[in-house]
Amino acid sequence: MRITGHVHYPRAVKPTVEATYRSTSKHVSTGAAWSLQDEQTLLAMWGTHTCRQIAIRLGRSRNAIIGKAHRLNADKKPSPIKRAA
Repeated sequence: MRITGHVHYPRAVKPTVEATYRSTSKHVSTGAAWSLQDEQTLLAMWGTHTCRQIAIRLGRSRNAIIGKAHRLNADKKPSPIKRAA
């Protein structure tokens, strides 16, 4: 199993498995920090606008909007997909 991708390391400096996983953790934020005003705008628009509209307004991705709304415990939106009963 090769975990270092396309980078070739000499044996002496090859990172350990633990170091490689630690450096590529999904929990490290790389985006812009959320200001209190951004959070308030998100919550104010949440019930009346689509995620895409909110994303455009705040200059963020749709997934960032959905993730932040989830972390702020915003009410769940009904699915736009109509299912047959």
